[in-house]
Amino acid sequence: MKNAKLASKTITIVTLVVLMALSTAVIPVDAHMPGAKAPPAFELSPIVISDDGAEVEILEGMRETIENYSRILKKGNFILKRNNKNYGYAKALNQGIKLAKSPFLVFANLDIEFMENWLPPLIDQLKKPDVAFVGPKIYDSRGRLNSCGIGGTEEKRYHRGWGKKDRGQYDKIEEVISVSGALFASRRDIFDQIGMFDENFFLYFEETEIHIRARRAGYKIIYTPHSRIIHYLGKSPKKSGNVKKWFKQSEEYFKKKLGL
Repeated sequence: MKNAKLASKTITIVTLVVLMALSTAVIPVDAHMPGAKAPPAFELSPIVISDDGAEVEILEGMRETIENYSRILKKGNFILKRNNKNYGYAKALNQGIKLAKSPFLVFANLDIEFMENWLPPLIDQLKKPDVAFVGPKIYDSRGRLNSCGIGGTEEKRYHRGWGKKDRGQYDKIEEVISVSGALFASRRDIFDQIGMFDENFFLYFEETEIHIRARRAGYKIIYTPHSRIIHYLGKSPKKSGNVKKWFKQSEEYFKKKLGL
């Protein structure tokens, strides 16, 4: 009985890495994260990586957002890493990994809403030693499916379920090619085994490349429908004039690196 009581008090520590590019005003986190609070058996330690090259009013908006994160994610330590310029998405992800102290990491965009009980199903999959990355069922703001993992082949990939109504057609835990970069989770030791995110990717393809790298190293990438989030497409702050250029550069590098 004594051992059972001790087991019931076990806390799983998870680091939530949120990337915040401040080229436009950030969305109000408190309005979009009603399910963000960690379940009793978990402790969320949020880390926010930000591009700090922004106007004063944008920084004020960020400060309010940071306070909202601190209030909503009440457990765990809160870290804000401010960069003096935008070094790119992959580098920011790596900064989060280096700052994290926990065995589990969740990487998230700013423009998402955590739905109830989103965290435990992700960690359940990561406790399997052959699983490297796991992603949730993702809805768009209309309630339609946005991504249920990435299907197809390494060369020809697609977001499963994109734009479709959820009729339960993606309600099985499945192995996939990759998962959406809007939110995915991993273990800290995976990066010791396969390396960090490739910082040659400034924006786009960095998560797809490391997921494929993990698969080629013998690990599994898992989609679980038991974790759910909403992705507010187009709300992530980006410098729109450079998006096409970044996408093309990253795509070309991605194909060359992977031999596709």
